[in-house]
Parts: sequence; structure tokens; C-alpha cells
Amino acid sequence: MMRLRDNMIRAAIRQFCCCCCAKKVTGCVDLSQEAKEDAAVFVGKPIEELEANQTEKEPRDKVQEEPQVPGVVPAESVESLAAPRGSDRLPVLELPDGDACGLQIFELLGRGASGCRVHRCQEGGRIMAGKVLPLGPATFPDMVEDLENELSVLKVVGEHPALVSFLGAWSTKRFVLDKQEQKAYVVGIELCGTNLEDVLQKRKEMQKPLEQSEMLPILNQVSKALVHLHRHRVMHRDLKAGNVFLCSSGEELDLPRAIAKLGDFGVAKVCSRAQTPVQTPHFMAPEVAKQSEYGPAADIWAFGCLMLQMMQLSLPHGEDLTLPQLEEALLAGTLQLSQREEALERSPRVVAAMDRCLQKDPMARPTAEELSQELDDAVSATC
Repeated sequence: MMRLRDNMIRAAIRQFCCCCCAKKVTGCVDLSQEAKEDAAVFVGKPIEELEANQTEKEPRDKVQEEPQVPGVVPAESVESLAAPRGSDRLPVLELPDGDACGLQIFELLGRGASGCRVHRCQEGGRIMAGKVLPLGPATFPDMVEDLENELSVLKVVGEHPALVSFLGAWSTKRFVLDKQEQKAYVVGIELCGTNLEDVLQKRKEMQKPLEQSEMLPILNQVSKALVHLHRHRVMHRDLKAGNVFLCSSGEELDLPRAIAKLGDFGVAKVCSRAQTPVQTPHFMAPEVAKQSEYGPAADIWAFGCLMLQMMQLSLPHGEDLTLPQLEEALLAGTLQLSQREEALERSPRVVAAMDRCLQKDPMARPTAEELSQELDDAVSATC
């Protein structure tokens, strides 16, 4: 069991670090300049695919392989040779026909998890972000299952001002990838201007830390999203800056007045307890890293990591750790805020709330409702 636990944690860390090497971690809707420069994509028209090869996804619960006998083909290999390679081998989701509804898929905005691509879409006059899962040879059954899980979570949580709105889901036979038309599933969500990850990156480049007046309104809104999720027995399990989306009524983003929304429910779960470590490693609570049973308090730890990231403009635990160092830090469950004295002087209420969230003992952390009330009071006191 110890070896299985260590292997699962290391696999999660490696997957995260490999993604970071290629591109910074963002949410499911990435409106960074890099994404905007990608080639446009239109339903029924060819595109230039940016990634020539997609790596195959290994099964989640991979067991140790048995030694092979020379000259004998394992049964699994025989089954894989006989298995269909097209979309027929994938689970079928009963979704409305997007082609009949006039669904249009335009340029690529970013890339999400589990093989999804995010495009600007339009359906019935509504402009939205479309989370598109192509049903080609590189798509595996668990990717479709992840999308189905996300749809079930979205239906459970319903509408809330602090959540990215769910606008519908469709199937299409006219999605073009690598100059070939193929089937795809599309999940329509609210299109926001940017995400918090991009804002933090720009402020880091400018060497301009966020002020408390800029952080508190955003954190307060995200805490209300957590309250709503936890009341519906939903754990988000991937709370980070890349999944906090920001909308603004004007052309310029004014952080104190920005509308913050929590999104990307790809690994969210409707339950009160879980055990699988699925979070982005740098935001993983100690009990999750140890593969112990965990509950909503793991989201509170991640919220504390978010506050730390906003204050120091870098990932929790640092960005230059080796895999063994990151694993050791996760299991230790100790997070240190760099330049703490300066942060206390600039943002005392944010630091106080962060300290409560980053308690190693899950029972010592505040609930989402307690955290939201604390941030309500902080916002009122600083107005």
C-alpha cells in the first residue's frame, strides 16, 4: 500500500511538472496571448493542429505488470488488438445534437485537462467557451467518463454568481482536427476575460505585489463559491489561480471591482469524503498527499495556498523543487510565506485568514462558511 501510495503521488507530481515545462498551469479557459495566437478553428473547415502527437494516457490504477513468457502473447495484448480504435470503443453520452442546434466552434482559446480543448463557441446567439473533447483515436474511455462526471457535478451545483455558468452540452459530428471531420462532445460555459493565474504572472513580471484591497474582494467571492459547493456536498478538488476566472465590465481589469468566478469542475466530486489524490500537487493538502481519506477541508487548504500564491506571486512550495523535494514538502504539510513581515504589513487580514486555512490538522481549519464570514468582515473593515 505504501508503494502504491508513493507511486500515485509521484505520478501526479510528474504529470504536473511536465505540463509546467511546456506551459504554465492555467484554467480551462486560457485567454493568454499564447493561446490567442493559435490558429483559428471552424466547424467544417480545416485547421493547423499545434500538437503533432498526443501522448497516450495510462490507466489510472495501473498494477505491476507480470513477467511475460517468451513466445506467448499476453491476453491483454490480444484484447487490445481486437478492440475498435475509433469512437465506437468510447462511452456514449446522450447529448443534444449540436449540428441541428446551429452550434459553431471557432478559434482555440486554450487547453484543458483530460484531452479537452477550449474554443470560442456560439449557439443560438450566445457566445461562450466550449470545452471540446474530440472522439478520435487519442481519446480514451476515462476521458469521456471525466467529462460525464463534470456534467453531473454542474447539474448538481446549479447556478451561483461566484461560479462559472454552465450553458449546455452537445454532441457534434463536424469538429475538424488535423484536417479531418470527427465526432466531439462540447460543454458550453461562460466566457470570461481572463483568469487569476494570468494576472499574477503579469504582476510578477512588473514586480508589483497585490495590495490587500485587490485581493480581498476576489477571495471573498471565491469563498462564497466554496460555501455553495460544500452545501451541495461537492468538493472542487482543484482550487488554484488558474481556475479562478475574472470578468470586468470595462476594457481595463480593475481587480477591486472585478467579478471572480470559480470554474473547471473536471475533478470535482459529489461526496463528503474521498481518497484519490487528484489535486494539482502544489495545492495538495497533507492528508491528500498521504492518500488518507479527506473531505471539504482539503479545499480549504487549497484556498490557503491560493492566498499564499496571491501574496508572493509564485506557487506554494516554490517553483524550482525537484520531485523528491516537492513530495517531501507535500507530506510534511508545512508552508512558509516568503517575506512574511512585509506581507503582514501589506495584507494583515489576508495573512491571518491564510494561516487558519493552512493548518496541518484538517479539523483545525475553518469551514467554508466560517472563512466566508471572516472575509466578509475583512472587506467591510477595509472599505
